[in-house]
Amino acid sequence: MNMNMNNSEAMNNAIAFHQSGNFQKAEQEYNKILTIDPNNFYALHYLGLMYYQQQKYALAIDFIRKALGINPADNHALYNLGMVCKDAGLPDEAVTAFRKSLDLNSSNADAHVNLGTMYQAQDLLDLSISHYRIALELDPTLLPAHYNLGYALQRKGQLDEAISHYRIALELDPTLLPAHYNLGYVLQQKGQLDEAISHYRKALELNPNIPDVYSNLALALYDKKNFDEAAIYYQKALELNPNIYDAYNNLGAIAQESGNFADAITCFQHAVRLNPNSAEAYSNLGNALYNIRRIDAALECYEKALSLDPDFAEAHWNLSHLLLLQGNFKEGWKEYEWRPSREDMVSRSFPQLMWDGSPLKGKRLLVCAEQGVGDEIMFASCLPEIIDQAERCIIESDARLVPLFRRSFPRAQVIERQDREKYPPDLPRADCHIPMGSLPRFLRPDIESFPRQPSYLIPDNSRVSEWRKRYGGIGNGLKVGISWRGGSRPDVIRARSIGLEQWTELFSISGINFIKLQYGDCSEELRMAKESLGGIIYDWEDANPLVDLDGFAAQIAALDLVISVDNATVHMAGASGTPVWVLLPFNCDWRWMNEREDTPWYRTVRLYRQDTFGFWHNVLKRVSSDLKHQVNSSSQ
Repeated sequence: MNMNMNNSEAMNNAIAFHQSGNFQKAEQEYNKILTIDPNNFYALHYLGLMYYQQQKYALAIDFIRKALGINPADNHALYNLGMVCKDAGLPDEAVTAFRKSLDLNSSNADAHVNLGTMYQAQDLLDLSISHYRIALELDPTLLPAHYNLGYALQRKGQLDEAISHYRIALELDPTLLPAHYNLGYVLQQKGQLDEAISHYRKALELNPNIPDVYSNLALALYDKKNFDEAAIYYQKALELNPNIYDAYNNLGAIAQESGNFADAITCFQHAVRLNPNSAEAYSNLGNALYNIRRIDAALECYEKALSLDPDFAEAHWNLSHLLLLQGNFKEGWKEYEWRPSREDMVSRSFPQLMWDGSPLKGKRLLVCAEQGVGDEIMFASCLPEIIDQAERCIIESDARLVPLFRRSFPRAQVIERQDREKYPPDLPRADCHIPMGSLPRFLRPDIESFPRQPSYLIPDNSRVSEWRKRYGGIGNGLKVGISWRGGSRPDVIRARSIGLEQWTELFSISGINFIKLQYGDCSEELRMAKESLGGIIYDWEDANPLVDLDGFAAQIAALDLVISVDNATVHMAGASGTPVWVLLPFNCDWRWMNEREDTPWYRTVRLYRQDTFGFWHNVLKRVSSDLKHQVNSSSQ
């Protein structure tokens, strides 16, 4: 109201009532003036402002426009008209008013900010950013300019600069909740999770009733593997808003990680209900159903996911596991080819074409390493055939497997795995390449195509002899290697592993010497087994499965039997022809298929399956019975 005007008693009364919030009296006084002087610019303008304060936008616009009809070059009236139109949801009219105001006075920083917000609402981000920058040149301490510029830069993907302006906004006002929230979101995008979490917590201190803040905080905690705390905040988000798709989807993932598949299914079903077009939700629901072996229902979910998004690599990958589990190798291997497109796979480029199964006569083939050591060993069962087909085969493998592969495949050239995105020019020439996990697509189309080879990896004979001498030194009886932990992800480790306290019945069988094959530091477990369970598990300090895989192969080959959970030990034993009994969880890996007690991958493997998820008692009871029979047979 900082304008020149006639200092009449009526105007003074109107302004006094207006400023005190007595809008009824102010309206009466303004109308008295307009009755006498219908073209009184100040009465029209201030009456319009009073209606704006009462959110009577149509009246406010009408009176301010009447004032501008009298004085169209009044900068303040134009600015106020812009504010009313902005709040009334009339963006075009607001932009026009703000631009006219700035034409009259380009140094109005507030007008630049408001014009910037109007352009931002229309997704004209470059224009909005320009006006915010001008506003800050005029007033570097203008809080709305810093915050809004941060938001516009965030939307443009210019995250570092957005962070800078959010930080300045919070220096100007530490209680600015939207700045805490958006700064947390940007920091989360950049992987700065601890600081993001701190800002989300500050936002919740300012207002504990915003579901999106809880949901984003939960996601940051989830990314930090703080699953229990993440679940708490997802639940709080859903208490405030039971329709948050991401909350249900990620709660399902947390439940699945902890092996609570029933809860996971319920959460994913909610996610599907909230977002029936989400391929991810259907794929996740399929995984949870797959884990409890509701195969037909899981298949429907994967097919629905792919109908929504035919290029969704994760759903193709999950479908491949289901098909291979069922023994549908032909279709399963096709789906398995989607694995390089998954987010957690490292993409590599090669100058050679991918081998398509065509004749390899006269050609050099590069077989590329991928996935883990166990996978490399299992897929290496295809190498003898592919070596026979090609003029020359170059095999990439984990460095720890190179000595073993060179001995086992002498006609091939075995090189260390190259963990580089591009094929190094100093490597041997090849005409085509193929990832090792893609070989079965051409060589294992059905169960009959698996060769009946007893083994295909050849341990070092001299080292095998050394191990046999060591085993001989611990006494008579069967030499049985054991491994009790497996997996890399927490949920897989939990499902596959069997604490040594559950092996008591096996340790009580006489005529057996148990040898540790478990990788990692097991000293405390070995001590506990000896003192509390009466089980002596022999161990040698120079045996290190994590480092010396060639020595590990020799150690396994010198044994009478291996008993192990699903891990790389099983693959090493099976590939080298050592008898191995595999203890499988209810939701076992696809490669062990359904119900079988044997596997086409290895001829010396016997499978012992859980009949109830999480319960190993019956598995170990069967193993104990068979082990007693084995001892009796060997002593006869």
